[in-house]
Amino acid sequence: MSFINYDTKDEAKARYLGELMRQGRLATFSYVSLPNDHGQGISPGKPTPESMVADNDYGVGIIIDELSHSDYWDKTVVFVLQDDPQ
Repeated sequence: MSFINYDTKDEAKARYLGELMRQGRLATFSYVSLPNDHGQGISPGKPTPESMVADNDYGVGIIIDELSHSDYWDKTVVFVLQDDPQ
């Protein structure tokens, strides 16, 4: 499943992943992309760049919080990479 969708908040993607964890449905290997730190400029009707970066950080926090309170925690490694710092 692809999570690359700038029109869906990273928070929503992270909460979806958290729900999978609570249901015990997290895959053995999961690659998660939270791309909303890229922003969409100052396009009318789109979130501001600052809002999107904050959403991205919040999404990462939700995932780590969900993991740390799940049965997956003791057998999970997390790598957080920033692909192109702006």
